[in-house]
Amino acid sequence: MQTEGYLVHTAGDAPEALGIAGRFACRLNLLINDMIMTEIDGHELILAIRQMCPFVGTMMISGAFPQDDARARLASDEVRRLSHGLHPSVIEDFGLSTALEEFCEEFGNAYGISLSFDRLEADAGLRADGASCLYRIAQECLRNVAKHAGATGVRLSITNDGANVRLAVKANTTDPAPRSLRFLGVI
Repeated sequence: MQTEGYLVHTAGDAPEALGIAGRFACRLNLLINDMIMTEIDGHELILAIRQMCPFVGTMMISGAFPQDDARARLASDEVRRLSHGLHPSVIEDFGLSTALEEFCEEFGNAYGISLSFDRLEADAGLRADGASCLYRIAQECLRNVAKHAGATGVRLSITNDGANVRLAVKANTTDPAPRSLRFLGVI
């Protein structure tokens, strides 16, 4: 993964993994962990890390396949969730607006932030790769709002005038320039 440009953090055990997750929180994109560990099992580790970063992708591995059907279902659900997170099929099936609406609902519930979303009425003209890119940008913007802005509410809107698509994320916060954002921006 490092040769592909990813920053990789490795942990020798569950407590070390929890420490890394605590330091990097919502900047983690993927957790790959063994299901069979001595301190806690893989499922417990995932739940603990998801408390710090609800949208981290997970991939569970093991030298021994879990005998428990519930664990096998969990592994299957996690792989499906990860693959949908990388390329949500809802974008192709129902369009960008529906995908963003679903993400906004999940996000608001996970972070306790009130979200309003102004749907794009006709996103049929968007190419699949463009819609996927806009979806990723919206995800990253909302994660940054949750992590840095201290916002109580967010308004996400998307408009398309035929020539240009505009994605806007506006957070209502009591601090107009939160300390962690004073020298950051997107161009």
